[in-house]
Parts: sequence; structure tokens; C-alpha cells
Amino acid sequence: MVTTMNIGGHAALAKWGLSQLTLESDSDILEIGGGGANVVMLEEMPARITLAYAECVKQKKRVDGG
Repeated sequence: MVTTMNIGGHAALAKWGLSQLTLESDSDILEIGGGGANVVMLEEMPARITLAYAECVKQKKRVDGG
């Protein structure tokens, strides 16, 4: 799941969601999750980005242990 999130419907939804934001250079963004394509899109925005990765994402494991 984590590996395929940057393709398909998730990428289109993320792109749309980020297009709805109006950010200034002093805006702060906290990206919680796996980053991936979202981080690339966020880096193009005029804002400060903080990344926080869940351990299950780092290890590419499901939260429920599956």
C-alpha cells in the first residue's frame, strides 16, 4: 500500500487537495505520513515544511500489523 500511494487515485486527490491551499512564505506545514509525492509538491510551495514519519511508514508495514 505505501509503495503504491504515489500512483493512481491517491496522487490525483493529493494534488487537488494541495491546490486548494493558499500559503504565504511564513506558513507552516506539518506533513505527517510517508511523504513521497506530497513532499515534492509541498517543496514547490512558499512555506516551511516539517516532516514527521510514522514508524509503520518507515518500515512499509500496515498499522494493524498485517
